[in-house]
Amino acid sequence: MIKKILKNGWFVFGFIFIIFVLYFYVLGFNIQEVIHSNVGEKGTFGDSFGFLTALFSALAFGAFIITLWQQQEELELTREELKKSATALSKQSENLEKQNFENTFFNMLNLHNQIKNDISDIFINISIKLNERATQDSMGGTMKLPDNRTISKYLSFYKKNESTISHYYRNIYQMLKFVHFSDIENKKFYTNIFRAQFSTVELEFLFFHCLSNYGKDKFKPLLEEYEFLEPLFLDKNYLIEEISQYDIKVFGKNDDTLSVIEKLNNEVR
Repeated sequence: MIKKILKNGWFVFGFIFIIFVLYFYVLGFNIQEVIHSNVGEKGTFGDSFGFLTALFSALAFGAFIITLWQQQEELELTREELKKSATALSKQSENLEKQNFENTFFNMLNLHNQIKNDISDIFINISIKLNERATQDSMGGTMKLPDNRTISKYLSFYKKNESTISHYYRNIYQMLKFVHFSDIENKKFYTNIFRAQFSTVELEFLFFHCLSNYGKDKFKPLLEEYEFLEPLFLDKNYLIEEISQYDIKVFGKNDDTLSVIEKLNNEVR
């Protein structure tokens, strides 16, 4: 309300007029006498307004200071509003970035499952050979020890089926790389979702694939970074010299696997 009154020009000029009238009254000037006085007396009368001149100069300076202060307050309010707007825009941008990331991630996840379904028969058939169990010798009645699971067995399988399954591994690698190089928070949350899509056989194949020349340089470090083989339960049919090529971090908190690794290490010693 006060600001609205002060912005009214008539109020300001009226206020100045009242000051002049009061000044005349206080000094006891008679306007008629001033008008009919000689030049010297009129000069004296004019000099008497020096006080008012100083007063209005001081008032003008004060008004200038008040204006600056008000402008400073308005600038502070503007800064606060801009800061709030920037924060809101930043949050909106983060949400949009997360939404775009998740859309891409789950599309890639659907593609992974489609690819896996297309080659599931190959995995089932080869897993039987890769995980041979003890068989009874029909002649001697003794048990034949199971063959170790080795990278050489895996490579034999892979080379025969490379044209069919190579894109399966490329898609896994691209998904892990996509998550790894994204600006999204809690990346392991998404790699755990991805890992949950893998069967034991798939994890076993992935174990050997990333020890081979096809994956050891770029693919294997991503498995280690996100503890991707934590659900894989190792046993004594694995070779410790192949297991030891992995950073132990890749097995996460799988106590059973870590226990097997410790036993295998002790046997080697």
